[in-house]
Amino acid sequence: MKTPTYLTCATYGAFFAVCALVSPVHATNRVVNTSTEKSSGFATGTIDPFSTCTTLPANRGVVTTLNGQPCVKFQWHEANYNGTRTARGTEACSALAIEKEGWYGFYIYLPNPGFPMNKKSGIAQWFADNSACNSWMGMLDMVNNDLTISHRGNCGTPTTAVVYPNFPRNRWVSIIAHVVVSHQNAGHFEVFVDGVSHYNAKNINFGFDKWTSSDALQAPVHIGLKFGQYDFDAGNFDKNEVRTSYYTNVTQVVGNPSGVLEYIRNPIPGSPTNPGPGPKPVAMTYQAESAVVAGGAAVESKNVNFIGKGYVNFSTAAGTLTFEKIDGQSGGARTLEIRYALGVPAARTGQLVVNGVTTSINFSSTGDWSKWAVKTVPVKLNVGTANIIQFKSTGNDLANIDEITLR
Repeated sequence: MKTPTYLTCATYGAFFAVCALVSPVHATNRVVNTSTEKSSGFATGTIDPFSTCTTLPANRGVVTTLNGQPCVKFQWHEANYNGTRTARGTEACSALAIEKEGWYGFYIYLPNPGFPMNKKSGIAQWFADNSACNSWMGMLDMVNNDLTISHRGNCGTPTTAVVYPNFPRNRWVSIIAHVVVSHQNAGHFEVFVDGVSHYNAKNINFGFDKWTSSDALQAPVHIGLKFGQYDFDAGNFDKNEVRTSYYTNVTQVVGNPSGVLEYIRNPIPGSPTNPGPGPKPVAMTYQAESAVVAGGAAVESKNVNFIGKGYVNFSTAAGTLTFEKIDGQSGGARTLEIRYALGVPAARTGQLVVNGVTTSINFSSTGDWSKWAVKTVPVKLNVGTANIIQFKSTGNDLANIDEITLR
């Protein structure tokens, strides 16, 4: 397939991307173990072709399933911390050696509760092996609940930036990275979250020693890759705390083959030129009582059988219920399910506004204010959380709304 022009990387250097979700139907991900690719979806029940590193018992990664999806579960235990670097982490490594450029992708699931919202943890590393520095040259970290990036040359002071604040929890998120290294100020990191560029650094000098005349690292110096937790915030450990994270569909590729971005994004058997249909979104539900209510609309709980802590009752006119930061995941056409009740015989009509586009919406009677029904409406969402869904009464009142679900 043809690589999208906005993601062509022979010209643009390095990429990080948070792209989409993975569902249990992708459990049979390819297993590749060559000198130019290490990949697995862990459906075989082993961590191969990767190996455990930066760990001490009982900190370890084990192959398991999460909601039917084969994955590696990493757990870090504060009770096991002995002050050493090894005891701060639970990571997996591969024998892949990147000397100029390479791709790196994985799907990560950070549970809440389970993975802290107020700590610092590394979730992926680019490591300068066999170099005079022999340390990390790039890291993706969770700082509180923000995805951040740090990169540096010669073990010097890192450049650090927030890539994506308020990182999604309790769902699979794809992270894809492409890095080009240089000691002639031609390095480049660009960070995409849900397909949107949030960080773009050019003209980087990584500066690790032993380079070839073509500005590539000279073997045995190379960049190695790690995934899993590196819990480096020792001053912020809580006694007996346990941190849990999950990874699946890990793919590491040397070079820049055509179509590699889609190859990594699609975690089903395929090839760079035939990557398959791609990952599917999962359902996301939002409670009305947690949204923004205005114009005389109000949160109530007097009519029974609602879900959550209440529902929203509209005023006759100008009442609004606004759901902000709706997660559109990979974007595109979706189905909006509206759980509502309407206890009067006549139908009521109002407005549905999705990302500024207004359409009329009609609710049929459910026969009683405590009898709830689901209305489905097709909608089109943006990639990521840049989505707003609003309901508005326009003189005809409106139904009581309990929750919405995007499928």
